[in-house]
Amino acid sequence: MNKKKIIIFGLPGSGKSYFAKCLHQITNIELIHLDNLLVDKNTKRINIKHLETTLKELLEKEEGIIEGYYPYNLKERLDWCDVCYFFDLSKEEVYEGLKERINVESDDCPFIRSEDELKEFENHYQLYIKGKKPRLIELINNYKDKKIITFHSRKEVNDYLKELE
Repeated sequence: MNKKKIIIFGLPGSGKSYFAKCLHQITNIELIHLDNLLVDKNTKRINIKHLETTLKELLEKEEGIIEGYYPYNLKERLDWCDVCYFFDLSKEEVYEGLKERINVESDDCPFIRSEDELKEFENHYQLYIKGKKPRLIELINNYKDKKIITFHSRKEVNDYLKELE
């Protein structure tokens, strides 16, 4: 893989973190999880100015894998990247991914996810489908000079990773 500036985004539970870790192992490119920059272990948002400063520093680097959902700063990440991986999985696969992460400690997220996320999932998903997703796709489509890879299933993700190894 000759692309050194990589972003990965999609809904929580879609498999971004798993994919990012695999990609990091294959490429040995530094991996940054945006959850670790935005939220502390008590699930409180960190000062947004701190996040913006940190993200600006990351986007000055010549290489990196930046993984995270956070649509509000996606444009800056798209401006920077060579390749973008968009996880556009089904509602069922995203829900299953969320269920697997409940009460599990992980190095890609500073807090342990609770059952509350599952309770809020339906509402969050509907807001995403009706509002955010169309705007995200419109934004992505403006980047004709970027390599954009969209995954629609975990099988596609796993097949892609096998090709890279």
